[in-house]
Amino acid sequence: FTNAGASVVENLSGKRCVLHLQGVDRYSFLQGLVTNDVEQLQGGANRECMYSLMLNHKGRFMHDLFLYKLSEESSLLIDLHKDSLKSVVKVLNRYKLRSKIDIKDVSDEYSVLYSSTDTLDDDAFPSRKHIFKDPRHASLGYRCLVEVAPSELPSNLLEDAPTYHTRLRYTLGIPEGDDEIPSGKAIPLEYNLDALNGISYTKGCYMGQELTARTHFQ
Repeated sequence: FTNAGASVVENLSGKRCVLHLQGVDRYSFLQGLVTNDVEQLQGGANRECMYSLMLNHKGRFMHDLFLYKLSEESSLLIDLHKDSLKSVVKVLNRYKLRSKIDIKDVSDEYSVLYSSTDTLDDDAFPSRKHIFKDPRHASLGYRCLVEVAPSELPSNLLEDAPTYHTRLRYTLGIPEGDDEIPSGKAIPLEYNLDALNGISYTKGCYMGQELTARTHFQ
């Protein structure tokens, strides 16, 4: 799909899901579960999009995901690989305990798109849009969350597979999702996920931190 201004737009929703995380404890809750410093999204911080990982207790990769802060709302959106959904929701609910958060699958309310530029045509996408620079690599364009069900996207986006985005990722050497990064087996540094801005080495403890930090600093 070619957007106004000749930018490339592709539908990623076929392999992506979106979770809505709301509540006063949303940052502190995620801080102990993912590899990146979620507090950088908090308050008046300029950062609105973050790439991060979930590891198991042995420090092996489980899932990768994107965290989005909607500036005008007291919530976070989590964009994750569709095959990861059940496992991620299970982990979130397991560690929720008394944290004041609500977790909701909103995959039928948001479409995940790729765009080579930071704009989407209002005529093609009249719904509310959230556009974020992909934090993994400067050449990887923009990830877009459009508040419309994936089934209601323009017909040409329903038919097209994200071939341009996939080729671009492969050219840049960027893996994504459980089908490209072996869940439960891979060590994050084997896939250069720290170089993709997916790991903070200055934050506090999180699940799987010991092996990750030891591998990095040795």
